Amino acid sequence: RHWNNIPDIAIAAFDGALGPNPPLADTGNVEEDLRRLYQLLVVALKRTVWGRAMPALIEASFNDPNFKDLLPNLVERRREPSRKVLRRAIERGELVDDTPIDWVLDAISGLLYQRLLITGGKLDTPGMVDWAIESALSQFRCT
Repeated sequence: RHWNNIPDIAIAAFDGALGPNPPLADTGNVEEDLRRLYQLLVVALKRTVWGRAMPALIEASFNDPNFKDLLPNLVERRREPSRKVLRRAIERGELVDDTPIDWVLDAISGLLYQRLLITGGKLDTPGMVDWAIESALSQFRCT
């Protein structure tokens, strides 16, 4: 394969290290589908190059113009399965039509990245992912 520049090589390397996006669960329950995806993210952040390289990716994205789109592009592709889960939940009537999908995803993943990058807190604290999902969805449930 041929890459046009170093950032393209870096994106391909990280995508390759992470492997393909996980298969999309469809249990009929938004919480369970998100739980499955975010538990995989916890594993990836703890045990793969993704978690170890995150500080360097952030630094490069902010300080090297050649890398400014690297992290946002990579994260956008990785968030697509979670977006699909939320869109299905809206279609099924679990969540209101105007659910701000990116806000919900930011609320869930933000907790994990805060712990990984800032506080050093455990990523696999029992119940934490469930709490984050429930908290993020609580304002947008259909009644």
